[in-house]
Order: sequence, then C-alpha cells, then structure tokens
Amino acid sequence: MKDFSKYSAIIIGAGDATGSALTKKFASKGYKVCPARRPRNIEKVLDEEGIDHKTILEMIQTKECKDKLIANTSWAVEKGAFGIPTFLIDDQIFFGKDHMDQLEDYINSTK
Repeated sequence: MKDFSKYSAIIIGAGDATGSALTKKFASKGYKVCPARRPRNIEKVLDEEGIDHKTILEMIQTKECKDKLIANTSWAVEKGAFGIPTFLIDDQIFFGKDHMDQLEDYINSTK
C-alpha cells in the first residue's frame, strides 16, 4: 500500500460525488486536497509540495506513461475493478464511496 504520510496534499481526479467523498475523507485526515479538473490546480499543489509541475505534466503526456496507464487499467479490470473508486489492497477489493470506512478499517487493521 502506498504510504501517503509523507505528503501534505492529495490530487483527486474523480467525478463529482466520488471526488467529493474522497476529498472529505482525505481532508478529515489533515491533507490539502486538490481537484484535478483544472491543470492550474495540479500545478499549484505540485509547486506547493516542492515538485516540478512541468516535469510531471510533460511526463503524463508521454507514450510510456499512457501505456502504463492502459496496463494498470487492464490489470485492475482483471482483478475485479469495475468503476471508481475501486481500491485493491492485498487481496481485498473495495468499491464505491460507501465503502470508504471499510477501506479505512482494513488499512488500520494491517498496521
């Protein structure tokens, strides 16, 4: 599982209802949350985190990055993901914003 503890901001790229649920969940844990719909939002939060936004935004436009996205998406579908948000942790799958509490409980139980 990705350890988010070193970050102070999370970029949320999901749709309205899901993005809102994720935003609330991460914000309740003390993270700054950035909606990803506008590139300027992404630039701002990356800059605030000391990350060169130009490098990141250029990287995500590369064929290598896009191919990795396709491969990751295919892997997720093979594992049973069928929408957003879907979280695959260990051998557990958590789907939908209504399961965020179960996801949090599972993460906390593995510490």
